[in-house]
Amino acid sequence: MSWSYEEWNDFLCDRLFSSDCADELVYLLLDDEEVAHAAESMGIAPEEVIPSLAGAVRSRMRMASRSAAFGWFASQIQFWHLDAGKSADDEELPKPLVVALLCLCSEAAKDMGAKGMSTANFYGPLADLLGCDSADQGLVTGLAQSYRAVVEDAWKCISLWCDRNEGQRGIPSAFVAIGFPYVGLAVSQALVRQNDRRHLPDFFRQYRLSSSTVTEPSELEGALHDWLTSPGSPASHNFRSIWSQASVRPRVVEIVMRELEQWTGPTPSGTGECRLVLEAAARTFPTARLLWSLVIENTRSEEPAPSTIEVGGRRRGITLDTTLDGEFYTELPEDLLADDSNLIFARTALELPDGREVLRNPRRMALLTKNALTGRYEETPRVSLGQSSLVVTQNPIDAEAVRRVILEHAQRGWKEVSLPGVFAVGGIAFVDVRIQDQGFTPGADWLQVLSPRESSALGFEGGLRLGRQAWLLDRPPLIVATVAGGAAHMIRLLRIDDEHSSVDVSEVGLVTTTTASQIKSDDLKPGRYRVELLAERAHSLLRAANIKLVTSDTVDIRTWRRSS
Repeated sequence: MSWSYEEWNDFLCDRLFSSDCADELVYLLLDDEEVAHAAESMGIAPEEVIPSLAGAVRSRMRMASRSAAFGWFASQIQFWHLDAGKSADDEELPKPLVVALLCLCSEAAKDMGAKGMSTANFYGPLADLLGCDSADQGLVTGLAQSYRAVVEDAWKCISLWCDRNEGQRGIPSAFVAIGFPYVGLAVSQALVRQNDRRHLPDFFRQYRLSSSTVTEPSELEGALHDWLTSPGSPASHNFRSIWSQASVRPRVVEIVMRELEQWTGPTPSGTGECRLVLEAAARTFPTARLLWSLVIENTRSEEPAPSTIEVGGRRRGITLDTTLDGEFYTELPEDLLADDSNLIFARTALELPDGREVLRNPRRMALLTKNALTGRYEETPRVSLGQSSLVVTQNPIDAEAVRRVILEHAQRGWKEVSLPGVFAVGGIAFVDVRIQDQGFTPGADWLQVLSPRESSALGFEGGLRLGRQAWLLDRPPLIVATVAGGAAHMIRLLRIDDEHSSVDVSEVGLVTTTTASQIKSDDLKPGRYRVELLAERAHSLLRAANIKLVTSDTVDIRTWRRSS
């Protein structure tokens, strides 16, 4: 028995976007588990599952018109968007009729890492899966043209569907991972298989990685290479084979970077001490509200466990669930304890299954930082410059003090959300706060955490080397320096070969403002340079600055990625 396209689509929606996938990245690719489940449900052999899916997709294609082969799917996408536009915000949207199609496209992209990043290694296998003659170049070209016309709109359906479900069916993982915008969406699903993604949390823990310490893909590449090439690595042969292709590595790093950003596990503390930290998810309908949970860091378990929690002297039994990386967490519903329990600001004690007690002491203000990929806010000791934060106050007096600070020092766009009495007495949550000034004095000691204290020394060991032979003349690199706090500054370039010979920056397009300086390096000769940021008047080195190195994918960017 084989399923129709609609039956396949329903099966994949329910399996891949189940309630178990809440706030997790979802990949549209059938792994061994899904293949086995589909085979058992249909009563066929596992090796017949993908041909069955391909046959269901082909049954809805218009093969007589090659350039409109995916025309039926284009119509369904249009109908779905019309239905979505007419539905209320709190109304559940129907399942998009594109999930089965996108899964088949991901199947076609499976081997692109090993075979090479070429459109021929995608559209040819896609034609073969659909039972077409991949040697017929005209047919393959027509398929490609029709595929490009629908694929981005198909992914928009998935994104909107997940957004309207507020992440309860998962978070879309597709992004353009290579230079081909349409093929890249499928590649992002298939390049790193699910079995290897399951080992990534162990990799993150082993190398003490976290989304707060690794902010650029280049910082991840060295550790990933060491992990994949080490003799004891659990990575599959396919993953190692893909990594051996140098041209594919940046794409793999991007995917692993997204997994790291989504990973909720902390960098293990040196003492291994357990900590209670808050997490919050912002919801917009039917009303603006925050959903709270407690995460117990530095615990490890594979199974939920019974426990007890004490808030403000009142105790009750709860169940500790486990996160993907094995840490415990528990949701904080409004009826957890009595109305006067103040879940966020009261002293909280939680008993672990091994009998240990973990404490969270009272405080006047809770501060959380937003994880850009998951959309959840995670408790942090102080704000970071320009990063989206959630500031929660205990009472109206403290709320007014925080409001004065963020009115003066935060970018516009933040919102206020009232908290139920069980979480605070008259307090306010300030959502999406981005502090844009550094080192200011807020007027009260307890507000100091809202004043970023960030500094960094700009330096490249041995100087910044811009490529062995220089860059492509039509796509030169661009050096942009942004100084925190808006201090006036300037850039100086020195040749490492001759430190007494500085480069006349006026010849290379220096632009100096109170916020950013940039050098368009078209006219620099090949060689080794050092970039220095100087205070405009004192000509002393600045130590608080954010540096961007922006370039096309030329020889110099690969060197920059290897710099410290």
